[in-house]
Amino acid sequence: MRAAPSALPTTKTAPIGLARELALVAAGGMIGALARAALATRAATSLETFAISTQLVNSMGAFALGLLLATLERGHPRPSLRPFLAVGVLGSFTTFSTLVDDGRLLASSRSPLVAIAFLALSIAAGLVAFLLGQWLGGGLGRGYGRGRGGFSRLRSHGRSAP
Repeated sequence: MRAAPSALPTTKTAPIGLARELALVAAGGMIGALARAALATRAATSLETFAISTQLVNSMGAFALGLLLATLERGHPRPSLRPFLAVGVLGSFTTFSTLVDDGRLLASSRSPLVAIAFLALSIAAGLVAFLLGQWLGGGLGRGYGRGRGGFSRLRSHGRSAP
């Protein structure tokens, strides 16, 4: 069921075309994925360091996302920045699938309790990093995040962002 037009989220700036928005996400995704691969390859050299590497990259990305979204919320005039940087670059830089796979590896090589603790601490650290970035960007307490998202055009058609 589609939402009534008045209930759909709005943005402060004029929307960009869907094709352009998707191209921005794809270009940003390539950059973020390459950056993650470069960092992960250098940092994870053993079983002991792979989980720390994932946690570090995901926390850095969560911090950057909080800072970016708080900054954009203050009214940056370029609507192309959010899909390119937030969804594309940072969406591919951080990854839930790697986090889950690291948890699986910890469960099989150490214990399920170690894996559960790692996953819980990873989510908590990501939230704290995001909130810190948001606070430093001036977004806390200003109504950030109410109905606005990185993929505004797709959300307006009833689909959520990746």
